[in-house]
Amino acid sequence: MFHAETLALGLQYTYPMNDARNNKATETQAYSALRIAQIHAETTTKPMKSSAVHCAQEAERFFNEGRFGFAHEWAKESLRYSVGVFHPDFAKV
Repeated sequence: MFHAETLALGLQYTYPMNDARNNKATETQAYSALRIAQIHAETTTKPMKSSAVHCAQEAERFFNEGRFGFAHEWAKESLRYSVGVFHPDFAKV
């Protein structure tokens, strides 16, 4: 969900790093989320493509460091930018 949409709906936006502290994603879950995020980040035509790509890159960096909770949250953030929270692939992660 874009920040403007979040504000318009009156929801509180949390930075991915805040959620990652409580995320106990496994390596498999993080890898699956990362792959889905990378695919959508590269193929999206939405105006926030650069943000989606950046978040996917951060997710990959955290995955490579073995920080799977952080990787999972950054992948979800990438999907928020590339496809939105109502997309079926966002529900998968």
